[in-house]
Amino acid sequence: MQKNSYNDCNCSVQDFLCTNIGVQVTVVLTYVRDSSLGTQSYTGILTSAGTDYFTIEDLTSGKLYLLQRIYLDYIEFPNSQTINKPK
Repeated sequence: MQKNSYNDCNCSVQDFLCTNIGVQVTVVLTYVRDSSLGTQSYTGILTSAGTDYFTIEDLTSGKLYLLQRIYLDYIEFPNSQTINKPK
């Protein structure tokens, strides 16, 4: 399996997310320590991305989640062959 290298991308998280709209992702977010939410993960299709937010559509439930990027820990791309690199 070939690994993708994005070290030379020199792009923002927003650029990267915008380039990958329509791709299936799992995002992991950690909210304030004393929050009842703790760490949450969401799996679905990345539908939009802005300066401080992004949206994920859960294909199982049909729910659309508006998530704040400030809480984003990392993003998993289950099908790494669909990742698009910003130009």
